[in-house]
Formats: sequence, structure tokens, C-alpha cells
Amino acid sequence: MGRLKDKSILQEHRSSLAKTYVTLIFAFLSLGAINIFSYFTMQKMSSIMTEYKTALLQIELEISKSYQFLKDYKNEPAKNKDLNLLWREIEISLDKVNMLSKMNSASLIKNSIYNYKNSILVFIKSQTAKNNLEATNWHRCEKTYRMFMQNVSKTEGELKLFTDKKFKTLNILFMVSLFIILVLFFFLIFSFYRYSKKRINAEQNLIYAKNSLDTVVNAIDSMLISCDKHNIVSLWNNAVSQFTGIPQTDAIGKDLFELLPMLNNYKSLINKVYHSQHPEELYREKIEFSNGEEKIYDIKLHYTQGLNNVVIKIDDVTEHAVKDEQLRQSQKMSVVSNMINGLVHSFNNVLGAILGTVTMMKFSVKKKHIDWETFQENVDVIESSSEKAGLMLEQILSLTKNKPPKKEMMDLNEEIIHFVKLCENTLDTRIEIDAELVDIKPVVYADKKQLELVLIGLSDNAAYSMTHLPENRANEEMFLTVSIDHFVPTEEFREIQPRAEAESYWAIYIGDTGTGIPEDILGNIFEPFFSTKEENTGLGLAIVEDIISQHNGFIEVRSEMGTGTIFTIFLPEVKNIVLTPNKKKSDIKKSNSAPEGEGTILIIDDDEIIRNTASQILKKLGYKTLIAKDGLSALEECRKSSSIIDLALLDISMPRLSGRDTYIELKKIRPNLKVLIFSGLTKEERINELLEMGAEGLIKKPFTFDELAQRINNVLKSS
Repeated sequence: MGRLKDKSILQEHRSSLAKTYVTLIFAFLSLGAINIFSYFTMQKMSSIMTEYKTALLQIELEISKSYQFLKDYKNEPAKNKDLNLLWREIEISLDKVNMLSKMNSASLIKNSIYNYKNSILVFIKSQTAKNNLEATNWHRCEKTYRMFMQNVSKTEGELKLFTDKKFKTLNILFMVSLFIILVLFFFLIFSFYRYSKKRINAEQNLIYAKNSLDTVVNAIDSMLISCDKHNIVSLWNNAVSQFTGIPQTDAIGKDLFELLPMLNNYKSLINKVYHSQHPEELYREKIEFSNGEEKIYDIKLHYTQGLNNVVIKIDDVTEHAVKDEQLRQSQKMSVVSNMINGLVHSFNNVLGAILGTVTMMKFSVKKKHIDWETFQENVDVIESSSEKAGLMLEQILSLTKNKPPKKEMMDLNEEIIHFVKLCENTLDTRIEIDAELVDIKPVVYADKKQLELVLIGLSDNAAYSMTHLPENRANEEMFLTVSIDHFVPTEEFREIQPRAEAESYWAIYIGDTGTGIPEDILGNIFEPFFSTKEENTGLGLAIVEDIISQHNGFIEVRSEMGTGTIFTIFLPEVKNIVLTPNKKKSDIKKSNSAPEGEGTILIIDDDEIIRNTASQILKKLGYKTLIAKDGLSALEECRKSSSIIDLALLDISMPRLSGRDTYIELKKIRPNLKVLIFSGLTKEERINELLEMGAEGLIKKPFTFDELAQRINNVLKSS
């Protein structure tokens, strides 16, 4: 199929129309501006001309009246004319001259009026004195009057020139408007011609593209169907026709679910995709047909913006699924074996740390060289190593069970502090650990144990990378950095990372200065059974990604060979929550908050170490204890001391009599007896059954002093 240009036809149309609209808008705005300017110019010019002409006529009239008055006064001086009228007419003329202040000849008129006024004063004085200068002064009055009339004529000429200039400007504006109209007219003709030509080409390209697309669609092995919001089919390729036996011509325009009943269960999902306009993908969907046959399909649904339809892509992956499962089982057995070998190695390291520390402590006690600060540090190492051993067991269990997370509100600052302490006591001492927390509480909704498993897995990988550097970097310092930061995804980021659906996240960064991960395998590190370690202990990062996905988060990685690797865990932020953090073990130690109590506890366990450890802890807390090594011994002890027993700790797996049967018999002897279950497992049908039967809860092995104290105190208080 021929390729269309990189710039789509739709974009070309939009660009062409945009240019046309911009030009038209500019032209109309220019015309409007010119017309508005012309209108206001004419209005202003008309007003000014009227004002100037009126003022000039009034000045000329008043001076002419004064001249006529003066002539009458000269010819008949005996009539006692009121000269105040003469002076008033001259003053009126001077006031009107101020209205012509913007004209160049206004000052000439004003000066000529003053000269005329002065000549009248001289004439009147000479006439009153009856001297021989009367005739001379009269001629002077006439001369100044004529001078005034000449200046008036000059002003009228200037006013005419001013008017002609303004009209000339208006003529220019008119010519510009006419020019713009002509340009606009030719531009519209040209734009219409160009648009029509492009449209014809576009239609031809679309016809060609449609024919090519039809060829491609019908050549695809996948079943492709398109339907509108009323489930009316508009696309039905050859693969669907072969599957259903319904030709394309008969399917177009028909109801989808009448043609393909196997999709009835997905009707609501199709409608959801149409209204939300977000794609949906279903993998390994099992569909059973009316003849009893079961097949497995991958179904993908996408909303198409232009067609306003939902496109459904269906692939029959039954054969692939069977082969994949067979291969997966084969690989899993091999990898589980390798991984257990790797974990045994790590487990032996942990046991070595515990055993070495214990023997060192015994030696110090024997020699009576006890440094209590060192003693406390040794205890912390044993505790951290034991906790890491428990996490390793969790990792082994995660290979066989897909355990859902037990989420709760948690403060990431406190979790990172605990994680760093664990790393300091268990990782290679050459590795420097740098942690950076945030000033506010970074609250997320997560399973504490699973998050610890993720962090420990990433830190172990980082430690492995840094302790296996090439010879040319063998003497370099090793740094493990852990930090927390707030992150709000942008629209661009959401397009790149479609799993970023939450409004905001807390990001946990774990970086190392190890060897780095080669770019060609960076995209494979989250695949099952993939590993870069020589021991081939795969599934690690696959488990990490699966756990983070179950927390509605996602994980990203950046790596550079010879520099190191940074993993970033994104967990959705919990807002507007006032977190009351659970006390950490370190807090409990500092405040001695392990609750003491009183009463009698029956400990039922077939492991002597567990019985003795639990008994010693409870005695230190103020309780009395009774010991039973199996179910039958427990029943015998309960019959003898039924009235004084306040609580029973019951192991689920014991010889002679099972935990379930022991529980039932204990309840027969003492119906109101409270029972807590002891177990190293958390998810087992026997445990769930006992909890449903009324057991007070579960204490997971291994347990700490504080955990046992707190749990027993809570149960006894509830009574």
C-alpha cells in the first residue's frame, strides 16, 4: 500500500483554511479600522469646520457693525451715541478669535483687531479735542479695518486649504479600502481554486487509501470488527467471515451481537470503550461455545475518533496458550530450582551473620568483656538478619502463590528509615547508603511486607551489581541511594506511560553505582525467567513489577553502562488523610511500650524452641504459662486447668491430633476459651477455616517480642 505523506490530508486542509481565515480576518479588520477612522475624521472635520466658519463669520459681523457704528459716529457726533456698544462688539470679536487658536492666521486677526481698536481710540480722542488730526486718524481707522478684512480673507483661505487636505486624506483612505477589497476578491478566488484542487487530490488519495486499507484489513489473520454506539456493524473483515460463515455484504448494517453471540458477555465493556474513548485489552479470555468447545482469545477494543466507532480485534490464541503454559511450567521448574539454590546461598549468608554474631556474643560473655553498645549493635544485626530471612521465605512463597496484598495506610518516610537500617545490617559493609526523605508525610496505600520485599529485592540486585564490578573499577566507592519525591504526571508523561492513571504519585528512587544494564536487554529485565546474574535466579524483577502493579503503581528503570542504574517506583498518593503511624520496632524499644499483662496462657506447639521462646517472652511480660507439645497433651492440660486458662496459642500443624481437631475439642471443654493460631504460613485453607470457626486471629512465625506482647494484650483486652 502506498504511503500518504507524513503530513496528513486533514492537517493540510486545516492549514490552508487557517491561512485563509487569518487573511480574511486581517482584511476585514483593516477595512473596519479604515472606515471607523474615516467616519470619525469626517465627523471631527465637519465639527471643526462648522465651528471655525461660525466663529469667523461672527468676528467679521461684529467688526463690520463696529465700523458702521464708527462711521455713523463720525458723521453725526452730536447725537451722543453710546460708545459702549462699539467696545462690546470689539470684545465679542476678540472672544471669538480664541476659538480659532489652532489656525496659523488667528494671531493676525487678533493683532488686526487690536490695531483697529487702538485706531478708534485715537480717532475718538482727536474728535473730542477738535484738532486738525481728526482726518488723519480717521484714515488710520479705515486702513486698520481694511487690514482686518484682508486677514479674514487669509483665514478663510487657510480654512479652505485645511478642508482640502482632510478630504485628500479621506480620498487616500478610500483608495486603500478599494485596493484591499480588490486584493481580497482575488485572494478568495485563488483560495477557492487552491482548496478545490487540494480537495480533489485528497478525495483521490482517500479512495486509494481506503482501497489499500481494505486490502490490508482483509489480509490480516486477526478478526476485525467495527461497530457504532448502537452496535451496528460497519467493518467485517475476511477472517470474521471465515469464522462465522457470514459474508461481509450480509454483515454490514446488522446488529453485532446477533451476528456474533460469543461477544454478548462483553457488551458492557464495548459500550464503556465507546463512551470513555479509552482502549481496553483482554488477554487469554476463555470462551465456551454451545457445542461445549472452549477456546482462548485475546480481545482488544479501541475507540476510533474519526469514525466514532469501536474497533474490536480478536485473536484465537488457544494453541499458543497451551504451548506457552507447557513452556512456562518447564521453565518455571528449572528456574525455581536455580532460584532456590541462589536463595539458599543468600540464606546461608544471613544465617552466617546470625551465627557469627551469636558466637561472638557468647565469647564476650564468657570472657566477661561486654560492651553494651556493641552488644546492642549485635542484637540489631541478628534482628535485621532474621527479618531478611523472613523476606526470603516470602520470596520463595511468591513463586508458588499469587497472594493479594493486604493494603493499609503507611508513611513512606518511616518505611525507608526501616529499610535503610535493614540494609546497613545485611548488605556488604563496603556499600555506603544515602537516604533522602521528604518534609511532609508521603502517605500511600500499600502492603508493608510486599513493599519491603520489593525494596529488598532491588537493593540485593544493586549490591550484586556493585560487588561484581570489572577490574578497572574494583577500587571505586560503592553507593546505594534511596530517596522519595512527589510526582504529578503531565499529559505528555501519561501518553508515554499509560499506567499513570492517578492524579499524583509518591516516587521511590533506588540507585546504585554498579555495572549498569546493557541497553539491548534493558527492555527484557521485567520478563519472567530473565536474569543477568550468573546464578540465573530469575523471576525477581517480574515479581517486583507484579507487586507494584497490584498496588495500582508502576516501575521504571534508567541505566548507563559503567555508571549505574536507577529504579523508580511510582505509588498513588493518598490525599487528605491524617495518618496515625504504627509504632516501629525501634520506637517500641525506645519507649518500652510492649504491654505487660496477667493471666494464664496455654502454648500448644510441637516445636520445643518455639514453645520455650514463647513461654519466656510471656513470663517476662507477667503471664503464667502452660506447655503442651501436641493436641492430645493440650486437651489433657485444658481438662486439668480449664478454669484458669485465659488464652491458648495453637499451632496449626501437629502430630497425633491436628490443629483443627484440637481447636474443636478445646471448645467442647471450654466454649468461651480464646484461641490464637500459630503458623509460619498466612494463606492456607486450614487457617481460614479456623478463623471462620471463631479463632481470634493469627500470629505469624517468626514473631518478635513486641508482636507477641501486643497481639495477646489486644485479644485479652477485647474480652
